[in-house]
Amino acid sequence: MSREITLLVLVLSAALVACGESSAPAVAPSPAVTPGAVRTYIPLGTPGFREPSHLVPPDEDVQFVPGKLAWEGFAIEDPTTLAFGPDGRLYVGQLNGQIIALTLAGQTVTAVELIAQADALGDVLGIAFNPADASVSTTLYVSHTRLYLGDEGPPFAGTISKLVAPGFEPLDVITGLPVSTAEHGTNGIAFDREGRLYIAQGGTTNAGIPSERFSRPETPLSGAILIADLTDPPFDGSIRYDPPAEPSDTIEQVAGSARVYANGFRNPYDLVVHSNGRIYVTDNGPNSTDGARSLNCTSEGPGPSAPDELNLIIEGQYYGHPNRNRGRPDERQCTYRASDDRSAESTPPLATLGFFVSADGITEYNSDAFGGLLRGNLIYVEWVKGRVWRVVLSDDGTSVVSISQLVPDVLERPLDVAVGPDGALYIAEMGADRISYFVPFLVEPGNAG
Repeated sequence: MSREITLLVLVLSAALVACGESSAPAVAPSPAVTPGAVRTYIPLGTPGFREPSHLVPPDEDVQFVPGKLAWEGFAIEDPTTLAFGPDGRLYVGQLNGQIIALTLAGQTVTAVELIAQADALGDVLGIAFNPADASVSTTLYVSHTRLYLGDEGPPFAGTISKLVAPGFEPLDVITGLPVSTAEHGTNGIAFDREGRLYIAQGGTTNAGIPSERFSRPETPLSGAILIADLTDPPFDGSIRYDPPAEPSDTIEQVAGSARVYANGFRNPYDLVVHSNGRIYVTDNGPNSTDGARSLNCTSEGPGPSAPDELNLIIEGQYYGHPNRNRGRPDERQCTYRASDDRSAESTPPLATLGFFVSADGITEYNSDAFGGLLRGNLIYVEWVKGRVWRVVLSDDGTSVVSISQLVPDVLERPLDVAVGPDGALYIAEMGADRISYFVPFLVEPGNAG
């Protein structure tokens, strides 16, 4: 591993951690509990706790057999994102911009295709396929950016590109998305059934105020879930600003069709459009050493620490991470709101996912393995402690029933997760430069253990 790549990994190690403590935790509402079940719930936002709220023991009827994918031809380094394409292949994106497609027979790799060379794109953080795309050619969309360049880096290098088979030549469809001076940029992407693209766009500050580490102020599209209707005939993917390349609290977006769908996120790494039609996102909480909090549109206070969050995305809602640029017409966005805030000025998370964990890749379990027991559950990975978690949602998808550890294995810096057609989990282990899998194992009743 080169010195430069090693440095990137070390920087990412420090940067993705969402650490902190909360001064006034609130207790999450207790969901319905099956008679006789023993469940211990962690209060929402418990200070310094590294476990999620709504915590329950693992389900003994859900077990997986682990393994690691192996192939020849193309090495991977720092895998960041995974997605199964409509052609059944597993697409793997890397921090250096390389993308490969794996043809699988079960968990055996039978073919590997290089989709994008290293450095052909920026730092790849998201891959998605449009379910409304009627084209016979496989088309993947990739989010990429330029991270770790500090003040010298371009402030609006975030890009969404389209790559179409068989040549997979990148074509930029959205340009001009914001980038922080550290590691927050244009993250995960997902389409809804109508073909609208949602973008998890990182913020440029720790909690609304520029700092030594996050020295750029928030801008019109930073720290938000964005929406872009790529099929809208007048769609303009070239985002432009006035002044053109000078981030500030007063910079204006003067062109480009991508817009804010929901606001108030610090670093939403990944999101999923669920089969229930709702959108869920993981968000990394602030660190008290990385910058002050914005108390209103003109004053600031000490930097906060807060847990990572699982959020249900509702159009137009504010989720607590300040953006003074957008706060000019909407003053609520000038004020930092913690996950336990009950002022009605912001939308609280469905669950907190622990301090010091960096909850990142998330997906929906859409297989009937285990007799459909996991179907519709959310699965997410935490980068710091290397664990894989299962989230059971309420029937209407508006609350969390429980969160439990899905597999006992501790992985090496897992960053993303995807579900295969056979119900197997595939996980990008950034810290080990590999793709691991977990195949469903059906436990016979009465033989769990």
